[in-house]
Amino acid sequence: TNTKEDTENLKNASGDINSLSQKSLKEVTIAKLKEFGNKLTAQKNEETTKIEKITAEKESDLLETLDSKIQPVYFTKPETTEETKNNVKMQIKRIIYSSLDYDKGEIKKLKEIIEKVKGKDEGEYMIIDLLYGKALDIQTQIDKHLESTKEDNKIIHNKPHR
Repeated sequence: TNTKEDTENLKNASGDINSLSQKSLKEVTIAKLKEFGNKLTAQKNEETTKIEKITAEKESDLLETLDSKIQPVYFTKPETTEETKNNVKMQIKRIIYSSLDYDKGEIKKLKEIIEKVKGKDEGEYMIIDLLYGKALDIQTQIDKHLESTKEDNKIIHNKPHR
């Protein structure tokens, strides 16, 4: 019977150890998730600040020069609000400007390239696909993951600890 009790005690003790290591792992995961979310939020704020500086100089603002000339079809629909258009433009600016390292010279070069293909159906289609298709899709996914991280963090912190 002593051996049987020892075995039971050992099982109970190892169960407690597993439980403790799971709690510890969960806490580490929560901390890393929170840290990651904070970094993404800080990065988004920094990007917004840099974009606002570039946008203030109209000659450096890539999308404002394309406004009403090259845009997706849904921008012309009455149900598309100005707020929606501005949000879309900001998402595109975030990915394009950051990929060009916010270098005004590089942004102007891209702007010049776009100006050269403007008025040519194939060129305009390519620009719309690049900016309003691929770039927007990538940035939308990044933003969704940021929001998901924030939501996960809220859910985890609102759960009672066991």
